[in-house]
Amino acid sequence: MRHLADAVVQRNWSLTAAGAVLAPLEQAARSWDEGELPDLSAPDFAHLLSLVRGAKLHQNLVTQRLSVVTASGTRLPFPALQRLEKAGLIEVDRAHPLHAGQPVALTALGRRKLTGPAPAPTARPPSGIPLQAALHR
Repeated sequence: MRHLADAVVQRNWSLTAAGAVLAPLEQAARSWDEGELPDLSAPDFAHLLSLVRGAKLHQNLVTQRLSVVTASGTRLPFPALQRLEKAGLIEVDRAHPLHAGQPVALTALGRRKLTGPAPAPTARPPSGIPLQAALHR
């Protein structure tokens, strides 16, 4: 009977110790879930989506021009990369030289933005119809 009582005390102590360790982690997870997601335009959302499999930021040695090439071979405009990085949705590994290519990856916030609802498409009139005519329909 004494062994059972000792096991109960040990279990209660382990439960208390685990709770003390897990409490800060649970709080951090809650604050991460409640964080504000930045609003993105539809083109920036598409750029973020194209970076899911990774990309590299390169600098041409002759022209010094910067370009971002995704894993699928798509090229992104450099200003779009800057906007996404400023919003905290992607990160560029600056430890690599630009001429060799700096890896670009999504942050946790970027992955969370992609799993949320997609931005609403911008309303445009069908092609060939002037904007004024589309408004009066």
